[in-house]
Amino acid sequence: TSPQEGETEFHTHVNRIVSVGNKETELDMYSSKNPNTTTAAMQAVILDVEMPKDGKIIAEFNGKKFEHALGELLEGSRSHFMIGWLSEAILFNRAMPESCFTLEHYMEDKEPQRDTDYYYVRVRQRDGQWAWSSPIWAERV
Repeated sequence: TSPQEGETEFHTHVNRIVSVGNKETELDMYSSKNPNTTTAAMQAVILDVEMPKDGKIIAEFNGKKFEHALGELLEGSRSHFMIGWLSEAILFNRAMPESCFTLEHYMEDKEPQRDTDYYYVRVRQRDGQWAWSSPIWAERV
């Protein structure tokens, strides 16, 4: 455990979920400045919501409140600088309807090579990124 003998004790901040309700989630998140231009210092949260397009997503960061309607985020991302140009920034990524990230696939291996094998699904997304499933193990019956 830390600190080891001869080391000075230091405190770290831990990201955590404070509370979750039907219409609200509270998080404690900490990040620090980038130590250099090649190291990212950022946090991200992905919300899975069911709400009308005029429903609001409201977030507060360092005492500043930001809000966007779901319909607005379906049109595209929105960003906000915290204290002016080239300062820390908050990014609300474009919202994606469920149809953009779900897939149903059926496959039948009529001539399996082994008694136990695995398969996986790999897809190219519209934005050019790739996604793939975990291996799906199958046994001959």
